[in-house]
Amino acid sequence: MRFLACLAPCLFVGAVVAQIPIPPHAAVYNGYSRGFNFTAQTPFVITGLDLPVDAFQAGDTAGYLVRVNGNVALWSVGNVGAIGASIPIAIGDVVDVIGNWSPAVTGNFSGHNSYGNTAPYSTTIHGVAHTLNRTGWQWDIGAPGWVSTGATGTYLAPVTGQIGRVIVQTAQSGLFANFTASATTGASPLTVNFTDLSFSSDPGGISSWAWDFDGDNVVDSTAQNPSFTYTGCGDFNVSLTVTDASNPTNSMTKSAYIRTDGIVADFTSGVIAPLTVQFTDTSNLPATSWAWDLDGDSIVDSNAPNPVWVYPNGNAVNVTLTVTRNCKSNAITKSVIALQQLTTNLAANNGVGTPATLYFNLDVLNPAGVTINSFDTITSTISTAFTADVYLKQGTYQGSELVAAPWTLVGTASGTTAPVANQPANSAFANPLYIPQGSYGVAIRYIGAYPRYVTQTALTTWATADLSLTAGAASLSTAGAFTGTNLNSPRSWSGTLYYGTHNLTGAAGHGFFGQGCSGSAGISHQQYVTPPQLGGTLSINCDNLPFAIGVMIVGTSNTISGFGPLPVDLGIVGAPGCPLRVSVDGTDTVVGVGTTATWNFPIPNVPALNGLLFYNQLAVLDPAANAFGLVIGDAAGWVLGL
Repeated sequence: MRFLACLAPCLFVGAVVAQIPIPPHAAVYNGYSRGFNFTAQTPFVITGLDLPVDAFQAGDTAGYLVRVNGNVALWSVGNVGAIGASIPIAIGDVVDVIGNWSPAVTGNFSGHNSYGNTAPYSTTIHGVAHTLNRTGWQWDIGAPGWVSTGATGTYLAPVTGQIGRVIVQTAQSGLFANFTASATTGASPLTVNFTDLSFSSDPGGISSWAWDFDGDNVVDSTAQNPSFTYTGCGDFNVSLTVTDASNPTNSMTKSAYIRTDGIVADFTSGVIAPLTVQFTDTSNLPATSWAWDLDGDSIVDSNAPNPVWVYPNGNAVNVTLTVTRNCKSNAITKSVIALQQLTTNLAANNGVGTPATLYFNLDVLNPAGVTINSFDTITSTISTAFTADVYLKQGTYQGSELVAAPWTLVGTASGTTAPVANQPANSAFANPLYIPQGSYGVAIRYIGAYPRYVTQTALTTWATADLSLTAGAASLSTAGAFTGTNLNSPRSWSGTLYYGTHNLTGAAGHGFFGQGCSGSAGISHQQYVTPPQLGGTLSINCDNLPFAIGVMIVGTSNTISGFGPLPVDLGIVGAPGCPLRVSVDGTDTVVGVGTTATWNFPIPNVPALNGLLFYNQLAVLDPAANAFGLVIGDAAGWVLGL
């Protein structure tokens, strides 16, 4: 539906006439139609519309569009400039005011708009505070064939951004009750200061006020701007009735306007010991009672305000806190993992398809390394199983985004995306991923999920005492695993790493820290079968052995050796390009079958060994590879533990 309001100036005898303040001119936008949106906080009448001349071009005519609650109340085009109008606006009406100058030949992208400061913009209408948001129509409304059904463009829902400037004249005539409060929520006892915002067009103004603060239909105050203390718990209706000498009495009631003891549950959690989590109530108001379900079985486990709980493993658990304050209760459920966390704290604002690869740099600061059990990723895919292949390389990912050679696949995590889009999805490793101390480029290739990211303009670092993660201006994504040309920048991975450290968990770990060199069968990789636990056996599978024979080198350092600083290029013995990355403190012959072999190393059950660090690297028999007859496989680090 569309109709023209009166185009002649409308007279309001005794009315107060005003103009809605809008931001000053900042720029000219040539294209679609732009304006502003607001929700009326006081009744008034739109009596006239005009356009500032900042965007005017020779031959232009003015076009105006006013929508009230989504319905077209005025559409007027081909105007020389200002027009009159008579559009009544009630409290709560959602109003769109759109306008632009249009050339003689119009189209879908031909409007000339004066832009103001960035929305939201604070203004007043007849002394009452209002907020203007940016809105518009994705078409030049000055085109004679424009219709509001969407056949010619679409409505631009209110957003932030520069406001299209339209001059709006308004008038008020009559008596209108209105008020505001210094606070509408809080803990009882709550003292609230009320401010009268009523309007009267009578020359003598308002003559009396009658306030009912608690909805019992009893007048509690006749002051203009009274105070009242709410001593109990509840939601209270507030009414104001005003009178003047010439208009009918007018009242306004705001339902459940004052709400006391409206507690909102929240909590934080932190690892304080092996698999032990300290929970802290952080609800918005002090609670009078607490009920914690700490293991997801719908049974209350604790009534303490800040309990401690020991978990059997590092798996995700749903923890629910129900808090009560006087007459009101509220509950919140969070997924908790009994491990340390490093999160980028980023609200994802864009995404890529699948498969896709996202990159960041990771510095492992803890001398004993870290063990990553799982990680969260923001995804746009709903309730879909996915996998995430994790690759590492020493140093940084930058410069190697489309080069496969320096990357080593160290683990695959799997999970299911959340039932709601753009929510965290946890993916866990079948065998926890241990990463020794050092600096690494990380590439995560998602298959089956659409990962989301954050657009950033500069490198940003997030850190704990154990880890430092850097992403930002050079974070890229690729559709393939180090192939293709779909590189985009800037992108930052949006997620959380869940990890353990030996000093808290006491757990053993074994994992990649440096790449070897390629022989006739490729680079030999290591994959542990059982970790180096005290009283157990470290068992490692090694692949890509041309003759299934090698020598396992074991050392206590990955920085210094009898040959000098590590790594050492074994070109000095006839194996150029092969890096020795561990000190040669012991060796053991490894013999397998085909192209694989398993190395077993018993670990004494001696508590004094707990936490010791070792490193290993396999020298692979490969006479055809070089003059030395050996190539070097990937290097790994390990920590003895429980």
